[in-house]
Amino acid sequence: MKRMLCLVLALCFLACALASPAYAEEKKASTETAKVNETAAPSPSPVPVENGDVLIAPDYEGPCEVEIIADMETNCYVYFEYVGESETSSTGRVLAEDAEEPYESDLAFYVEAGRKVIINIPVGMYRFHYAVGTVFYGTEELFGDETYCFSADDPIDVYTDKDQHPIRYTIKFYKPDYRTASPREDFPTGSPKP
Repeated sequence: MKRMLCLVLALCFLACALASPAYAEEKKASTETAKVNETAAPSPSPVPVENGDVLIAPDYEGPCEVEIIADMETNCYVYFEYVGESETSSTGRVLAEDAEEPYESDLAFYVEAGRKVIINIPVGMYRFHYAVGTVFYGTEELFGDETYCFSADDPIDVYTDKDQHPIRYTIKFYKPDYRTASPREDFPTGSPKP
């Protein structure tokens, strides 16, 4: 009986505490704080870029040209990932005069929707990637949650011919089939040199 009386008193005390205005205000404040903390994840800030801006530059001379035509409604971040020496080039890679270690071999640049860019590129074998989206957040975040990534199946051989004339490439983008997008984690990331 004594235990039951203690239990009833404890339940009455708990019910009074839960019904008190002070408890209700404290509970409401802690719930609002939790909601603010859940939604307060920092969102990336857009990075100001213009058509043709090189965001990752190789430390090698670029005798060859690549023309990218973005004939679509979304912006593009184009990434040439260096994978090795050219198999057909009559010349090798030459370090630029102002190159500093560690040497960068990749090339990445920005192309606005409906525009084209012509960029010099060093000889070599490259894996070709591009990401599309609306607002660019930098070389790590790309286009944020709106990023769609694509990659070529085979490497591109950028070379000079037997007479040492550089070869020019033209790559034209059309509206992508978003069902064929590559996983985001497969897209190379890199940061510009300071």
